[in-house]
Amino acid sequence: MSCDHPDPKLCAFLGTHIHGRLWELWTGDCPPERPCPPELCAAYRQAWEATDKSPAPKPPARPPCLHLGEPTGDTVECPSCSGHVRVKLLICGIHGACTQAKQVPGVACCHGCPDYALAAG
Repeated sequence: MSCDHPDPKLCAFLGTHIHGRLWELWTGDCPPERPCPPELCAAYRQAWEATDKSPAPKPPARPPCLHLGEPTGDTVECPSCSGHVRVKLLICGIHGACTQAKQVPGVACCHGCPDYALAAG
């Protein structure tokens, strides 16, 4: 994150820029037409300090499909990927071959497949 704020350490601490009324509340430096009592400023800072600033956890990966097998050894070009990317094909008990997560035209994909079945565990 780049920060052109007067207090770059504050940007790093909060994980974002604050300006305008938010800056006024954080610093307690409010104009007469918009006063900010010290207790309001303290409550505002406490609320920010109490926030969890770590990135949200990724959702758990979808378990492999019951029909998904080993890699076929073949790959297909990904037309929507940036650069020259090839996607592995896997054996599929229903569709013959598929990709596990990346949808490629003309190839079945486990992600969003109506035939997906959770393996019994």
